[in-house]
Amino acid sequence: GYLRLGRYGYTPERGAAFVEELLERLRQNGANESVSMMQSLGGAVAGVPLNVDGLPVELPSGVRYLAVDETYFSTIGLPIVSGRGFGRSDAGGGSVAVLSESLARLISNDGDALGHQIADASSFRRIAMGEAAVNLEVVGVVPDLIISVNATEPLVVYQPVVQRPDLGAEFALRAAGDAGAAIRETMATVRAQDPRVAVEALITVDEQLARQMNPQRFGIYVLGGLGGIALLLTVLGTYVIAESMVVRRRRELGIRAALGARSAQLRRLVLRDTARLVGIGLIAGLALAVAGARLIRSLLYQVEPLDPLVLVTAAALIFGLALLVSLRAALAATRVDLTRSLREE
Repeated sequence: GYLRLGRYGYTPERGAAFVEELLERLRQNGANESVSMMQSLGGAVAGVPLNVDGLPVELPSGVRYLAVDETYFSTIGLPIVSGRGFGRSDAGGGSVAVLSESLARLISNDGDALGHQIADASSFRRIAMGEAAVNLEVVGVVPDLIISVNATEPLVVYQPVVQRPDLGAEFALRAAGDAGAAIRETMATVRAQDPRVAVEALITVDEQLARQMNPQRFGIYVLGGLGGIALLLTVLGTYVIAESMVVRRRRELGIRAALGARSAQLRRLVLRDTARLVGIGLIAGLALAVAGARLIRSLLYQVEPLDPLVLVTAAALIFGLALLVSLRAALAATRVDLTRSLREE
């Protein structure tokens, strides 16, 4: 959640006191298991090198800097992968940092990032002005926290909060039970402290990601609709082919019937020919799917482009529907009139 106290006429001193009191009230509220504060310190866009151990390092995406308190990682659910988190002593101005796993992997070439020196958030401006960078010692690594569907490997530098914000705050809560109840309790706590102040963007992480997924979800619906249309056209095409096959082979089927072929044999003949055509098409389609999987692999996250179960299920569905619609043509083959067939020939 976000607090913007400047718009409500708070001075820096009153704002800092408000934030301090609010955090204490939220921590005492039974609806919250844990409450932490954080501050966005900005960062750098992709293409701007990051100073690591005194040398510029090119990164594939932008770097985000976030100042957090000592309880942030436990509140947000990020275990310490290596090293340590922040302690109360770090809040006094200690020049240390904790990195996300993706960033730690990049700056250490898949080695150990602990002990490396990394530039702080102010260093981008300092370097641009010809000044020396301010370095932070990497003391810990935490898993990647994905809060945006557009950043599946976020590069984040966490610094300890040195001082409380004076005209606003950003905080994270871990609910003790129902998340909705914790949100309502938080809103009530803020109103009780000052009815004018409103909390912005107080939603769960799942809700945040769900909102970001709306464009992708719409795309899935569109693709699903197109897939349904393609399936319908496939079934209709199979039906037309089966019917035309019976028409073209009417004379042959009539002769087979005259020679003693039973109705079941004529039906199997039509179904067998239809199955062969559909099978050839499915084999070609599966081959194209395997070849195209390489093209879309880079667009997927934690999903394999080739799922054998999905492919087999889709192929079986198409094959089954194709044989089902060809049954009418197969039944028509058993009612062939030999005399009429020979006369037409």
